[in-house]
Amino acid sequence: MRIKPAILAILAAAVLFPMAAYAVDDNCGYSPNDWCTTEKDGACGRHKDALSCIKDPACKGMQYRGESVVACNWDENGYAGNCPTVGCLDRN
Repeated sequence: MRIKPAILAILAAAVLFPMAAYAVDDNCGYSPNDWCTTEKDGACGRHKDALSCIKDPACKGMQYRGESVVACNWDENGYAGNCPTVGCLDRN
């Protein structure tokens, strides 16, 4: 079966247009070594690691979105002992 070029163009636009609305950082968090937040993400974004984020009561962790061999056991603060935290977010 051959797909017509017009259909391919429509499908490509449907996939690529929503991606253009997001920053490149929206793909962040799928690698265990990612750290996705910076100062531009609010007061908690200034934290550069999970430990400093945990110590700040105004902040919560950004959950890892990648694949894991086991299910991540996230707590209400966005931290899990068996999966990485990939950023630091304001609790609001």
